[in-house]
Amino acid sequence: MMLANRIDIMDSKTVRIARFAFLAYVISVQLFLLYVSLRARAMDDRTPITITNPLASLVSGIGGGAAGGGNFMVKALADQVLSTQTTVLEYDLKQVKKMNGGLLFRYSPC
Repeated sequence: MMLANRIDIMDSKTVRIARFAFLAYVISVQLFLLYVSLRARAMDDRTPITITNPLASLVSGIGGGAAGGGNFMVKALADQVLSTQTTVLEYDLKQVKKMNGGLLFRYSPC
């Protein structure tokens, strides 16, 4: 905070430096995401994986008693709904797309 108080944010030189720093940040993140995307495609790992939602662990805590037959059905249904089957390549590309979308929409000047 003390450093922020010493910087004149209305100075045109300061604004220009901040804009260039932001542009450098966005470009570096885009280059990193491009690198990750190219590496994921080059590896072409089609190993199937199951991605579980963190809420599935809450459902697994339900019941636990001796008469847990109904709870087993609830847990099995929740596991089906809260987990997805995908491959490593699809997961990586989905995460790259998600991060890229978050970067572009989070910092839009509108």
